[in-house]
Amino acid sequence: MTKHIFFPADFNTKAFALKGYSSLFSHLNNKTFCAFFLNDFTGSESSKNLWQDDKYTLQEAIQTDAKTLTLDLTFFNPGTRLPKALVHQSRFADLLVVSPLDAAGMKRLPSAFPEKFFEQSGCSVLLCPNLEKGFEEMVVLFDYDVTGVAALKSFMNVFGRMASHKPCTLLTVTPGEHTEIMLEKYFVNFVQRTFPNVGITPIRRAGLIDLIFAQAQIARRPSVLIMGKQAHAILHDQALKDRMLELEMSLFFSN
Repeated sequence: MTKHIFFPADFNTKAFALKGYSSLFSHLNNKTFCAFFLNDFTGSESSKNLWQDDKYTLQEAIQTDAKTLTLDLTFFNPGTRLPKALVHQSRFADLLVVSPLDAAGMKRLPSAFPEKFFEQSGCSVLLCPNLEKGFEEMVVLFDYDVTGVAALKSFMNVFGRMASHKPCTLLTVTPGEHTEIMLEKYFVNFVQRTFPNVGITPIRRAGLIDLIFAQAQIARRPSVLIMGKQAHAILHDQALKDRMLELEMSLFFSN
């Protein structure tokens, strides 16, 4: 089945390189890429009009690179500047990728996107400092929220072939009731069937985000943190985003 990868072409134009997408997704035999321009959906009308020449120049350059790399790439030009159009298009993608990310880029998240876009995104999201480096270890959070289950399934749908032989650290939050204990058992079994090398680390609910980053500190670098909607707490905290860069950590999440 073809995987559809969605990404902003103008998030970081100085460091953007399509070869990173070619590298990270090289394990997929069937894939398509769809680029869009954030400036089409944000900013004032005057800034959008001034941007048009730069937009077409960038689009031509990316199309040339796609041809050289033999990538199937299209551009999302909806004919409307309504921010909601971007959310609707995300529902037809398997993954939204935001990369490369440096200190300046982290400061622009999430404000560079339409308001509440990440909360409304119809596909999983990958925030990655450097696509060409890939991932050496997966850190998976299980916090009894179904969005965490969806995130892992989505990750395996796209990266299973590449990641299944690599080490995985599963962080399990202390259960609060019997139904959570059963769900934890099912989730652990699923992870152990998926990855041959799984380490399980119980963590407390109190101070959860700090405990997650403590585990990321000892994971192999670069790593990827896979979690559900609690990822929004990281997305809106500049100190945590800075720590992501320090740890060479990517963030993969689902709503």
